[in-house]
Amino acid sequence: MPSLPKGRGRVKPVDKNKSWGGDTSVYRKKKWRELRAFWINGSPLCVECEQEGRTVAADVVDHVKPIKQGGGMYDMNNLQSLCHSCHNRKTYEENKGIYGKEEED
Repeated sequence: MPSLPKGRGRVKPVDKNKSWGGDTSVYRKKKWRELRAFWINGSPLCVECEQEGRTVAADVVDHVKPIKQGGGMYDMNNLQSLCHSCHNRKTYEENKGIYGKEEED
């Protein structure tokens, strides 16, 4: 049976999540899942939407200070509840300074 030459037909590894800056497997660990469930149960509404007078269910536990910038992964003072939309907006704003900088001439 013929075989493929080395290097052909192989699947390239998936790039790491750039918004996180590395390995996201920590979010699948039991410790994080339990903390997330505890947090959402105690703070079920998006804090950003609440500040704007809207009542929207939170579905993301966000790190106020990103882990990649030294925020504590399991630090309760570094967590907030956000809806998906607010979390995406916040992450975009954080990342555009890191990944979106244009080089100045």
